[in-house]
Amino acid sequence: MPPRPVITRWGTWLEACSYYSENMEVIVQLIPNLPSESSALIIVREILESKRPQLEAQLICLSSNYKLLVEGISRLQQHMPLDESLDCLQKIEDSLKHEDGKMKLKTVLEKNAGLHELKAIKNAVTKGEAIPDCLRVSKWNSNEISAGMQALYCGM
Repeated sequence: MPPRPVITRWGTWLEACSYYSENMEVIVQLIPNLPSESSALIIVREILESKRPQLEAQLICLSSNYKLLVEGISRLQQHMPLDESLDCLQKIEDSLKHEDGKMKLKTVLEKNAGLHELKAIKNAVTKGEAIPDCLRVSKWNSNEISAGMQALYCGM
């Protein structure tokens, strides 16, 4: 069965791109033999007839450039210590080669103030960096910072 992408979840769309890229030949053989005349099927037939090379190229591009993103998203959804999650996120950022993907991820991550705080705490604990002033006056008290430090190594 083909995957069913969820509009708000990047990984599901990228998984669908990989599926269709890997199974394009079977799909191309199957679609003309389907008896239905639904409007969706008519559109798919037209696209396959007129734009198949472009479609295949785009699917290959998406599945090859964003495969590590899909794997990283799956990994981030698992239970793991905070430092592993932050390392996984950094690997995702480093793995993106396509400029559009880099910019989209950067835009999303910049909006997450809590992520910046967690990265700063991790750097304070693992690299001995000073805790930034913005965290010293934030809502984090010493117990919460200690709990954050423990989460870096033990998970929750």
